[in-house]
Amino acid sequence: MLNKARRMNILASPDRILLTFEGVGINAFRSAFPSATVTGCYFYLTQNVIRKVNEIGMKKTRKD
Repeated sequence: MLNKARRMNILASPDRILLTFEGVGINAFRSAFPSATVTGCYFYLTQNVIRKVNEIGMKKTRKD
């Protein structure tokens, strides 16, 4: 995406970039826009935490 934007002569200078928690994307945007603040999306963070809790068996079942 970044290379395509450069080929199209699209100039961008974002202050803040919001991404999913993928190392490749975060590293690419940090490299392309070093002055921007790169953060991860809270929704995806919580989704991944819940997925991991279930995966390693930490989820407790409720007994109503």
